[in-house]
Amino acid sequence: MAKNMLSCRIGSYGPFELHSFEHLAGIGVKYLEYPLPSSDKAAEMLKDLLQEFDLKIGSFQANFDPLEDKKFDDQVQQAIDMAGQFDVKVLFTSIKGDTNFKKNERLFARLRVLGDRVKEKGIKVCLETHPELVLNGKVGKKTMEAINHEAIRINFDTANMYYYNKAIDSSKELEHIINYVGSVHLKDTDGKYHSWCFPALGKGIVKFPEILKRLNSASVNFFGPFTMEIEGIRGETLTLELAKQRVEDSVKYLKSIADF
Repeated sequence: MAKNMLSCRIGSYGPFELHSFEHLAGIGVKYLEYPLPSSDKAAEMLKDLLQEFDLKIGSFQANFDPLEDKKFDDQVQQAIDMAGQFDVKVLFTSIKGDTNFKKNERLFARLRVLGDRVKEKGIKVCLETHPELVLNGKVGKKTMEAINHEAIRINFDTANMYYYNKAIDSSKELEHIINYVGSVHLKDTDGKYHSWCFPALGKGIVKFPEILKRLNSASVNFFGPFTMEIEGIRGETLTLELAKQRVEDSVKYLKSIADF
């Protein structure tokens, strides 16, 4: 059995998401990152699809509004309930903050409440590599130190570092947050600032061999979920055939450089 847990974000298939189940099963990818079901009916439909194609959920994308108390409490409970139904231990989310960290004190306090709630179930919430809380490695580390909760981690996106920063190397940024990584989005890029160019893995400038070796190292001991996220190139016309080919090429590349 492969050491690393390989998953695929369903959005990698663009408007052809429903084809992802059969295709991923056919190429040996066993896990999906999927939006958190919004109802019991949606959960049952998802369970049927997973059973049909012998797939599992590696992580759910969940939305949280920590500063909206009642709404937040409901969101947390729903996320915990759904994660429990699917035996999911990672919740991926993007949380907006303020560049002035002093203004984030209440936000961080609410995220610690979230951490307490999910920790009881063995779940981790992973914050996306987005402004303002995880703009880059240094900022992400500062955020993690301020929140200071073992169930609140970072989703390290290998390409977003380049999209939101100039003159940066994501393999080096990783070192700042290496002890806080709870999930990884494997995404390639041309490396240009605010450039929407996210091709198949191995076709851009991300140093995947270095990143995977570091995360798999004995001192870090991280083996997933590693979730492929192939967002394509602005201006192109995405077809089902192109979406499938990019995922297949990405899986082939990853298997050539690490134990997937």
